[in-house]
Amino acid sequence: MSHIIRTEPEHDMDNRNATHRASPTLYQHVRAKFVLRGSTLNAWSRDNSVAQPNARKALMGEWTGPKASEPVSRIVAANEGRG
Repeated sequence: MSHIIRTEPEHDMDNRNATHRASPTLYQHVRAKFVLRGSTLNAWSRDNSVAQPNARKALMGEWTGPKASEPVSRIVAANEGRG
């Protein structure tokens, strides 16, 4: 089962209600984009006090509780250069 995370970029009006579906694909895209920027999801997790297993489970859609949307939103924002 996948979980939909809605993010509202502060400065990107064309992408005002972007939807990110937590899934293995989102996880792979996030990891790849961090690597392209010279970082890793693990480094982001460590620097932002988010347990790496929780970040992975939230992005993969394995953790879908109310607390899961917060790290996904933060990770996606950082991955898009907004955080």
